Amino acid sequence: MKLSVELRDKILELTGDRIWNLTFTLYPDGQFEIDYDYDKPDAKDLPDVNKERPETPNNNHTDTRNNGVPDPVSCSFRGDMMVKTIAGFKPIEQIQIGELVWSRNQITGLMSFNKVLQTISSIDPDTAYVTIADENGNSQTIVSDSRHPYFGNYGGDATPPKPSPEKDYLGDIQNAYWINAGDLEVGHKVLDDDGNWQTVTSVRVEQKPLNSYNLEVNIDHTFFIRGIGGLDGIWVHNKNCFDELPKNVGEPVRIDGKDVYTIKHPLDESKTVKLILNPDEAARARGQRYVEVDVKPRKGEVTIKEPNKPTNTFVSSPSRTIIAEAGQKGNWNRLLNNYDQYPNATIHTTRGQEFKIDSQGRVENVTAKLFKETNDRNGNQQVKAGGSDRLDNDHGGHLLAAMFGGPGEGINLVAMNKKFNGSGGDWGTFERRLKEARDNNQDVIVNIKPVYSGTSKRPDRFDVTYSIDGVRQKAIRLNNK
Repeated sequence: MKLSVELRDKILELTGDRIWNLTFTLYPDGQFEIDYDYDKPDAKDLPDVNKERPETPNNNHTDTRNNGVPDPVSCSFRGDMMVKTIAGFKPIEQIQIGELVWSRNQITGLMSFNKVLQTISSIDPDTAYVTIADENGNSQTIVSDSRHPYFGNYGGDATPPKPSPEKDYLGDIQNAYWINAGDLEVGHKVLDDDGNWQTVTSVRVEQKPLNSYNLEVNIDHTFFIRGIGGLDGIWVHNKNCFDELPKNVGEPVRIDGKDVYTIKHPLDESKTVKLILNPDEAARARGQRYVEVDVKPRKGEVTIKEPNKPTNTFVSSPSRTIIAEAGQKGNWNRLLNNYDQYPNATIHTTRGQEFKIDSQGRVENVTAKLFKETNDRNGNQQVKAGGSDRLDNDHGGHLLAAMFGGPGEGINLVAMNKKFNGSGGDWGTFERRLKEARDNNQDVIVNIKPVYSGTSKRPDRFDVTYSIDGVRQKAIRLNNK
């Protein structure tokens, strides 16, 4: 059925997104769920991508490189392009330092929310319009300058596009690397925030100045941007990683007539990078102040590394950690529902609940403080818990009960025996014990370890330790039967 005008306007107010369809689902156990979809709106309802915007810098932005003054040349987006944040999509011109934005680690492919370290406003010399379509034909146009790097897959193109300078790709996706907006071509693929490929259908560059905005994002140095008419964010790089030296950089070493600096790699702190001042004055003027080099000390040779050359080898991240916000009815977190796609990762909710995923994509450990707040239930995920290993007398049971603020997503649900999880069962009895403590305003911290047989997704038992007001309680073992 269609949304009422009042409800639609309320959702728009909360999310900033275009919500058009509403689905009401009633499950056999009496649970129900309200969900909404995104439909491509009529063209007449969309803003004109060519419409001029006021060329005034956003005073809310801070550019630590230029004391708040717009950078005369950078690589950035028009202010109304939408960044995926923990609160939904938000215009890039409104993003503030410290906000959490959705990013992707180019080494591991893991996606998580990371903090914005810096916001930059710039006046760029040209304007690029990149139009992209998903597999269903839904298209969007992203407006940036011609030099902003998108992660592009050029497939079997006999003449691969020029890679973005100073944007080395360290992952294992073949025939793909960072490509400037103006160098993308029709037929190239770009990645969206669900990990799906979308197709470039048009690229147009106009020689007109663009008042634009960019971000520096902690850890992954990437974010997702959505354009006019878009449903999904597209993976892009943040500001130049080597446009300035860290404040704590050591003294340079003079080799081959050049001052060579050694810093930690911005994407992997277990590695170091050697930099020299960019000998290309024009590139320095565009913000590419330093370039990465290979050094052969014995020979006294310093050579500039080939930019953006893919390694085509998978390197484990030093920290496979993801931060995600648990959802609610109508706005469930897809990552927390699809946690099994992130083996060997540690997933934290924004409330501090920690879920460790094993090599089989199963939850192997949960640590959390219990809250006196009830979270929404997700009936759809409850009936899926355990998959093909679920038994006839099972249902979806919460590792962290909904009454303790446990997430409603699949990451917090496993197949449990109905009697075991019921009010008279061992698990139900254990939860009542925890509830008594919480009702008495005592602090409760639990550690739950589901134990599985072989590759089964149904736990045989749960090994539990917990504390009340800092006092460790007797460990218990609860058999799932």
